Amino acid sequence: MKRRRIYIGAVILTLFPLWSQAQSSMQEALDEIELNNSFLKSMRDEAEAERLANKTNVNLPDPEIGFTHNWYTKGSNLRVKEFSVTQELDWAVITGQRKRISRKKNELVELQYVQDRNGVRLRALQELISLVHATSWLKELKSRENDAATLAEAYQKMLESGKTNVIEANRARLNLVRVANDVKRAETDRQELLNRLKALNGGMELAHVVTEYGNNELPLDFEGWCAEAENVNPELAYVRQTVKLSQQELKQTRTEYIPNLSVGYATEQSPVEGKHALVLGLRIPLWQNHNKLKQSKKAAVAAESREADTRIQLISEMETCYDKARSLKMVADHYARELERVDIQAALRSALMEGQINVLEYTTELEQYYDAREQALNAERDYQMAYAALQAYTWH
Repeated sequence: MKRRRIYIGAVILTLFPLWSQAQSSMQEALDEIELNNSFLKSMRDEAEAERLANKTNVNLPDPEIGFTHNWYTKGSNLRVKEFSVTQELDWAVITGQRKRISRKKNELVELQYVQDRNGVRLRALQELISLVHATSWLKELKSRENDAATLAEAYQKMLESGKTNVIEANRARLNLVRVANDVKRAETDRQELLNRLKALNGGMELAHVVTEYGNNELPLDFEGWCAEAENVNPELAYVRQTVKLSQQELKQTRTEYIPNLSVGYATEQSPVEGKHALVLGLRIPLWQNHNKLKQSKKAAVAAESREADTRIQLISEMETCYDKARSLKMVADHYARELERVDIQAALRSALMEGQINVLEYTTELEQYYDAREQALNAERDYQMAYAALQAYTWH
């Protein structure tokens, strides 16, 4: 009984690693990738350029300066010089509407970057989950390889001592060859994952080695979790901000129908006398803004419709993802419970050594047990993938 408990404990540790420090190492790896990812670096540069561009039209138009030099052509030496400077007053600038629009556009830029960043983080997290699974699967196959090597060696000795026949010995040897090839394929698959993570990490090897998933438990109250996710989800925040921006642009459009004033100063200098004047001008918006107000109103309505649709679709996606994760969690837990109760490998090895079954029967029966262990690993990986997709909705 003691040996059985030790064996079961080893199986659990192989399939479902201890949770200590796993969460932090996974988070550290994600932070490292976020810092080094070349795509995100370019997105940060583009976001900074766009933020600066949004600040370029928040000031008054440039003042206009004029200079005229007049002279007479019929023998007169009289020269007249005129100088003027005028400044147009833009109501959208004076009332601060352009600055408010600029700030809202820059908030959209930031929210767009958050969505780009979350996309990279989710992809990286999925690759890290696959890496943890690949590492566990490789350990499982190496354990099988050791068992197969022990069996092949034992049957070779039995063949040499005449206690078995060449067919049984060859079966044991072929079983070892098959498992050894599975190990090589698993090593190749794991290296491929490491290469993809290296590319995500800006071409550098990950400094943080991740071998465990972490303790990722589903929220018990989906409605409460969903309400919190709505408040922080960057995609929803983006469309909400779009509504605010469209409303602010509508206010600015209405302002543009107010005639713009221009003020200035003019002077005229001649050898005889000098003149000074205060210049006032008025720009009346008759044709330039035709249909612009209608377009702004339609844009505001469209933004509100898009917000409503995005919210409906997102909640539906979250509910589907939650149900999927809950179902996969049940499958993973079921495999974990059943494997705790099974110790078929020791029983099969004993029956084989006692001659109750042959090598073919041994490997056939053992394959079913191995398949259950593989399915348990896959179920845990699938749950972790679904959980990662669910949690990505709350990243902000």
